[in-house]
Amino acid sequence: MLRRNLKKIMINFGKKIALFILLSAVYQNAAIALPYYEAAKQAYNNKNYEVAEAYFKQAIKDSPENITARYYYAQILIQQEQLKKAQEEYKKIIEIAPFSEAAKLSIMGIVQVQDYIDNRHSNYRVNSDGKVNLNNALKAELMKGIGDNYIEVAAMKGQITRWNVNKMPINIFYAYNKKDPTHKPFFLAAVQRSFNLWAKHTEGKLKVKTTNKRDEAQVVIIFKSGIDNKAPAGKKKKKFISGLTTPHIKNGVLEYFDIMFSTLKIDGSPYLETEFYATALHEVGHALGIMGHSSVKGDIMYPVAHNAKDFSSIKLSERDINTIKLLYRMDADISNFDSDELAKKDTKKNDLVLGDEENRLKSKLEEAKQYVKTAPDHAISWTSLGTAFYSLKKFPQAIKNFKRALNLDPDFTSAREQLAHTYLVSKDIINAIRQYDILSKKHPRELNYSKNLIKLYIKQKDYLNAKGAANKTIKSNPNALKDAEIIKFVEELKKY
Repeated sequence: MLRRNLKKIMINFGKKIALFILLSAVYQNAAIALPYYEAAKQAYNNKNYEVAEAYFKQAIKDSPENITARYYYAQILIQQEQLKKAQEEYKKIIEIAPFSEAAKLSIMGIVQVQDYIDNRHSNYRVNSDGKVNLNNALKAELMKGIGDNYIEVAAMKGQITRWNVNKMPINIFYAYNKKDPTHKPFFLAAVQRSFNLWAKHTEGKLKVKTTNKRDEAQVVIIFKSGIDNKAPAGKKKKKFISGLTTPHIKNGVLEYFDIMFSTLKIDGSPYLETEFYATALHEVGHALGIMGHSSVKGDIMYPVAHNAKDFSSIKLSERDINTIKLLYRMDADISNFDSDELAKKDTKKNDLVLGDEENRLKSKLEEAKQYVKTAPDHAISWTSLGTAFYSLKKFPQAIKNFKRALNLDPDFTSAREQLAHTYLVSKDIINAIRQYDILSKKHPRELNYSKNLIKLYIKQKDYLNAKGAANKTIKSNPNALKDAEIIKFVEELKKY
């Protein structure tokens, strides 16, 4: 009776759509020539479903992205009355190829099966012409079980940045000095506790472990007596940065984050354990991919420090939890990709959740303006405002705010790096050279600064300074000669 009723449900959409539906439409998948697939299809056509199931499972194991095999397999699961499992296969098809014909058919399958199971209408809707609204369906699938959140500000310049769930765990390195009296033992416990709490809410996707090798780390934890203790000229500093998280991204690949924690308050007094834990929970949120700040005070990702009297009041809000959960459901634009993953990534469906880019960027600008009002004597506030203007391609305003950040703290690397890049895209090569020169001197281990400097000198046909920059780079960082681009520059400059 179940099969007969289910089949009846699956048939009528204004036009007849049979249970085993338009399978020829999904034959585009390149893996269909696999032997297991062919054997499975033959058994399926002969209605030998048990044999077909075994072969399709092997075909999927050999080629997980074979959406045709997955679709056949889902249909067999329906035959076997394993409806929940069939829905999971449909969902995987949507994840793998969200804009394919197979995805549209899978959405229909999910709708019908779910309506059959609980006798109610699902989040998906069928249009009057019998077609599924694919965009709304995908959005509903991504947002399933997610409540209020701030994912739109978690994205960096409209891009989702997070760790690759297929390359877990992420390694954490602690640059901790037992001999330094300002380095308290509870610092480590607070950071570890923070990672564990965030990871708990990623539906099992995120895992972390500690490493003793800095070069293997995806997150580097640094403890420093003061991050931005410089007050503006003639003013007494009232607020300070207790933590600062910086992503290191190269060519769309997330290499690592570093989190810098201040070990002392602005007056030189030590942290209470609760104060440090609140800071750690906030900064770890950034290092897991929440790149922006919430505008709601009750969220741990609100930009101003969380003042807590005891541990029970330090927790992730529902909005924090919903945001990290949604972040790890969405496709990553920037992650620790392998080259083949980077080449085939397709993140169009993120836009369904993040919304219109222009409105999103305007929202980020308003957030940054509010941040400046809240903490006007912080270099990071003005840097955030500069970044918002840069995203809107308002480069003069971006430059103005990056400069203001550097007036507050000349050593604030993020502001100077973004200022250099903004000069570069504005085609102000002279000022870009000046900023990259400062960066390369301050950070000789960071070869990208030196490479940009050398490249710009060559572009200006200033070969003498290009040679000088290359020689300084090699002298200050012996590892430079292992870098293919530096070697290429050195060879090229021999001509001049």
